[in-house]
Amino acid sequence: MIMKKIFISYRRVDSYETNRLASSLKNEYGDNNVFLDFESIHAGEEWPFVISRAIEEASVLIVVIGKNWLFMQDEFSGRRKIDMPNDWVRKEIITCLNRIKSDKNLLILPVLINGAKMPQKEFLDDEINGLINFQAIEIPNTMSQLDFAQIKSRLSNAGFYSMEPGIIETPVGKPPPASLTNEEEEAFLAKYKFWQIKEREKPGSGGQTIRELYRVFEFNSYDDAWNFMSIVDEKGIRPNNHHPRWQNAHYRVEVWLCTSNAKHRPTIRDTELAEIMEKTWDELKNGSNY
Repeated sequence: MIMKKIFISYRRVDSYETNRLASSLKNEYGDNNVFLDFESIHAGEEWPFVISRAIEEASVLIVVIGKNWLFMQDEFSGRRKIDMPNDWVRKEIITCLNRIKSDKNLLILPVLINGAKMPQKEFLDDEINGLINFQAIEIPNTMSQLDFAQIKSRLSNAGFYSMEPGIIETPVGKPPPASLTNEEEEAFLAKYKFWQIKEREKPGSGGQTIRELYRVFEFNSYDDAWNFMSIVDEKGIRPNNHHPRWQNAHYRVEVWLCTSNAKHRPTIRDTELAEIMEKTWDELKNGSNY
């Protein structure tokens, strides 16, 4: 499969949000398929050539537009950068505006950040004002990966394929239980103080979310951590055919619980498994002086 390429055009003043966007897209579509100049150009490479090649190969141009995007000035002349022929943001946009005349599969996607609005046509010259004809996406600033769900949904519709492995849905042998209500979640969290609710994007879904119960268990050694996982597997996972997403790093075990067959939300199956974990944790702690 030939992966499509994403080119991100931006002003350095907007680099924080742009870096977050690039990181999220790279996790979804692969490092080599997302071009961000300072991350994608290596030492010793001729950067004008690398940028020009990348923009010609791109299947989508994402134009990150912040509040000062239109008004950024050249420090020497005082002119607006977007009006200057040697401005790279201008060059990138014009290149894709010219390409799309003969390649209708090319996607130009303006992305508005920090409350920015699309520039009005009269403030851009004829060579570049075609940008405003493309529907923009406004990015909320929740500081989570969900900020970029709309972008990934649009890319998914345009034929971009996720590099992340899909979610495994295990058969339960009977109808899955309903998701916990807000009141049931709150009651569980009130009883077990070390658990939290985490939300993340469902890999490859183009914007769907997964809601999980989350907990970190820490032990004195790797052997103790592995013993905990083995007991939970024997007492909770196998008998109930309910498999957590968890990982073991030395003495630490991280757990994320949801029911895949219940739209990836916590259910009573998850709270029951969490309670088995808590009971096992207490028994090991009391027996080993943790």
